[in-house]
Amino acid sequence: MKLLILSMSLMLNVSLFAQEASGQKMSCAADVKKFCASVEKGQGRIVKCLKEHEKEISPDCLGQLAASKEKMRAKAKDIYTNCKDDLQKLCKEAAAGKGGKLKCLENKKDQLSAKCKETLPEAKK
Repeated sequence: MKLLILSMSLMLNVSLFAQEASGQKMSCAADVKKFCASVEKGQGRIVKCLKEHEKEISPDCLGQLAASKEKMRAKAKDIYTNCKDDLQKLCKEAAAGKGGKLKCLENKKDQLSAKCKETLPEAKK
């Protein structure tokens, strides 16, 4: 279960951070500009860059990163709890790590249980 939550967390971290960045004034904007301006966006590169500069970034940005990490862990745990049966039934063969199980669930959204579908943002669409 820990491995599954960690792999889902990685995928969710990027999307939650991006949602926060677009939905409100981002505490890390100045730090991103200062330390990560040359970093290509996507696939968690900006978050990785900020983590590499963790000792140099602002306290507000550190707080946002910590809050995002906690949201991500809670969401991953929620997905595991609500999609456990679907994972076993539909995604047993999906690769663990790097979001393989999460991608499987999203790809099979038409076959998911109602509670799993409600938990996955992509499956609601």
